[in-house]
Amino acid sequence: MTATTRIYAACLASYNNGVLHGAWIDCDGKDASELQDEVSAMLRASRFPNVTVEHEGRQVPSAEEFAIHDREGFGRLVGEYTPLDDIATIAEALNGDHARGFRFLVDNNGMSATDAAAKADEVQIFETSNGLDDLFKEYAAELIADTTDLESLPEMIRHNIDYAGIGYDLKCSGELVESEDDDGRFLVTNANDF
Repeated sequence: MTATTRIYAACLASYNNGVLHGAWIDCDGKDASELQDEVSAMLRASRFPNVTVEHEGRQVPSAEEFAIHDREGFGRLVGEYTPLDDIATIAEALNGDHARGFRFLVDNNGMSATDAAAKADEVQIFETSNGLDDLFKEYAAELIADTTDLESLPEMIRHNIDYAGIGYDLKCSGELVESEDDDGRFLVTNANDF
């Protein structure tokens, strides 16, 4: 899943004077300095400057502080005062190949964005396109099929394997954890590693 990530950075000097002034900033593919450049441009355009800053070799009036008053694509991962470094890291992780692993580590394990981004590729995901209700049963059936020579078993045993029971045992062990995101339910098959 690729997320479109953006924040609404609001000028606090304007806000404190009863005026809404801010800018939507796309975060996809940008580092913290690029995000800061856009925030700084928004602050320089404020009707309520309270400092001067250097811009293009000269001192210009600018507002000083901002807060994030809205966001898209980040869910609960970004708050009002999340640092731009973290926002850039989170946006990159949400748009990377291991976005599900990243979200799992942050949402389920409480990892920081930086730590989760570094470990997201280690998260092993099992998902299904069959739409079955019991992911644990389906995972157990696939695990047994991959690790056991089912054809060598007598037919009566082969057709009576309790995949639901095996899935339940795997669930109780804590090694498998069920999670969900905008794309649906999935299992993390190495949850104990984190």
